[in-house]
Amino acid sequence: YSAVTAACLMVKKDIYEQVGGLDEKNLTIAFNDVDFCLKIKKCGFRNIWTPYAELYHHESASRGIEDTPEKMQRFSMEVEFMKNNMGTTDKLIRLTVAIVLIVLYWRNVLTETWGIIALVVALILTLTSLIGFCPLYRIFGLKTCKKEEVSK
Repeated sequence: YSAVTAACLMVKKDIYEQVGGLDEKNLTIAFNDVDFCLKIKKCGFRNIWTPYAELYHHESASRGIEDTPEKMQRFSMEVEFMKNNMGTTDKLIRLTVAIVLIVLYWRNVLTETWGIIALVVALILTLTSLIGFCPLYRIFGLKTCKKEEVSK
């Protein structure tokens, strides 16, 4: 899963600290759990859900709904923050590399086995640009996390 609700969330303290925890500055109410889970996923960890736990979560029961101009403005700002914070640069880099590999194959610069490898990598980069995490990063030792990696 890409994200789970923070209403029932468990995470190791070192992973929480590695990804920078919840964003209390830009996401004071909404989406902070989604942003947090996406940061966890981006660092190569997984968000796991179980069908064996039965919980009841009453969304907004304590704070109420977005029914005042102030709450609606805050919510709109949080929506915009999430839209602008989705890793556009990383996705563009992956797509650019994929296009370069395809062009190299198409122009017969990469042929036979290397050409097939280039096409597979291009496909992986294209697909992962849609999901926000690239498993190839770990293979090549690339890190998109800001803090040092900790053991899982």
